[in-house]
Amino acid sequence: MSTEEDGLNFLNLNTAQTADISESQVVFAVRWRYRIHRYLIVTASIWVIIGGVGAILAIGLGTEPLKMLFYTIQFIGFGLLTAALAVQLAIFRCPVCDHKINWTSWKTEHCSSCGVKIR
Repeated sequence: MSTEEDGLNFLNLNTAQTADISESQVVFAVRWRYRIHRYLIVTASIWVIIGGVGAILAIGLGTEPLKMLFYTIQFIGFGLLTAALAVQLAIFRCPVCDHKINWTSWKTEHCSSCGVKIR
């Protein structure tokens, strides 16, 4: 089993399994969760920006179907952004004790509940 598979197996752990988890697996699981969130936010932002810029350009051209296409692209981006923010509430949790991790502070080194190193 590769290191990546080890980390993915430890995404949904409970406190009964804490003795079996290495520190590197916990850090890997937390990084994997941050990566998912970052990709969702970047993808949503790209859709919103392309839709907004395209809609502004379409207004200048005066073509209604093109304008509606870019508005649709922008709304898809806002939908992805909303989904990314909802996923954020689910994935910013400690892999060991399932306690909420403070996502606003990138300096958080340890879980405030169980004390395991997460960064």
